Amino acid sequence: MAVALPAATLAITTNMTGTAAQLPASETSIAAGGGVTFPNNGAIVLRIVIGAAGATVVNFLNERPVLGQLVGTILFTTSSLANNGIYLFGPFQPSIFNDVNGLVNFTMVTYTGNSAGVYTLPGWVT
Repeated sequence: MAVALPAATLAITTNMTGTAAQLPASETSIAAGGGVTFPNNGAIVLRIVIGAAGATVVNFLNERPVLGQLVGTILFTTSSLANNGIYLFGPFQPSIFNDVNGLVNFTMVTYTGNSAGVYTLPGWVT
């Protein structure tokens, strides 16, 4: 069973005084295996926080037929993400990454100790 991340509620932005938006130190725990999903409108950035013992590889899945690739197969794989690292991925083109429910799906080699969250890019019209 996949872990479902909540929809993005915070935009990555800077206010008029130049103060950057503060993102949390950690995100939603993704300790369970079986994959992760999140809603995607094309203006979403995925933030993955790797724990002290959670170095991993992330596999983003192809959800639409692209150049003869099968649906549900790995579209691309990251290099190994280091312990105690924070990584941003996206935005994700809905016509390639979204499944029939409007969700992006990814798997990780290691889930325990890692967390993830989603954010909206400012100024995007979806």
